[in-house]
Order: sequence, then structure tokens, then C-alpha cells
Amino acid sequence: MLVEPFGGPRALYRPEVPVPLPVPDWLARRPSAEVRWLPSQRGYAIHEAGSCAIEVFDPEGGECGTLDLTPAGGCSADTLLTLGVDGSVVRQQGCGLDVFRRLLR
Repeated sequence: MLVEPFGGPRALYRPEVPVPLPVPDWLARRPSAEVRWLPSQRGYAIHEAGSCAIEVFDPEGGECGTLDLTPAGGCSADTLLTLGVDGSVVRQQGCGLDVFRRLLR
């Protein structure tokens, strides 16, 4: 289980180990990224601020692919992606809002 305490460093917890472990390299290289479990904990969805892409990883950190959600007008500084716990993705740009329900399930 990956834990991100408010304002603190990320740590990895495994049931069989009583102390927090350092995060794996594939995640440590993305210190400011938003990380979410995919539904049923089948992997991770990772989004870097300012990007219109979501990287998908399996539970062990193997890269599965990248989802490009760049809108027709291009990705800009005011484009926000939000990852929902149900696998939905919300893209907001200016006053526009697109909801991709259960995209990452």
C-alpha cells in the first residue's frame, strides 16, 4: 500500500513488513505526481501536474501504457485532470468539463 501523508514523504507499506519502506524507483522519479490505485487494486494511475497524460502501471511498477487526454485545442496551464477512486477521470479546461466515467477500470 502506498501512503502519502499530508506534507510528508511517500512510503510503501506491506502487510508482512512492520516498518515503512522507501517507494520504488519508478515512483520516486515522480515526486509531485498524483497517484491513485486502479479499481480492485490492479495497478496504479499516475498523473503529473500540467500534463494531459495518465501513466498506467501494474502493481509491481511495470509500465502498462499512457493515456493521452489532450483536448482538441491542446493541453494548457489551465487544464486539470482529476483521477477518481472508481477509475473515472475528469478533465477541466477553462469553463469546460469532460467526465470519462470509469475510464481506468
